[in-house]
Amino acid sequence: MQSDSQKLIAVLAAKVAEKLERRLQELIQNEPWVLTRLLNVAQASRYLGRSKGAIRHLIARRALPVVRVGKRVQLDRFELDAFIEKHRSS
Repeated sequence: MQSDSQKLIAVLAAKVAEKLERRLQELIQNEPWVLTRLLNVAQASRYLGRSKGAIRHLIARRALPVVRVGKRVQLDRFELDAFIEKHRSS
């Protein structure tokens, strides 16, 4: 038999999951690229919350690794995550 606190936790968890599901669906509709691994400069700028110029500057300084296919420059989302972790302050 579940205690009152366990029931409350289950209800709260269901509500949180519901809200997260709705938010994820909105995000996917508005920004479908968030599920792709390789991002262009504009997408990477939105992902990091920086300007496109700042992203290009970081690329030129080799602070951000890129994937080049012909003239196309793309950034690996996993590398962007590593960049975030590397520059996170404690």
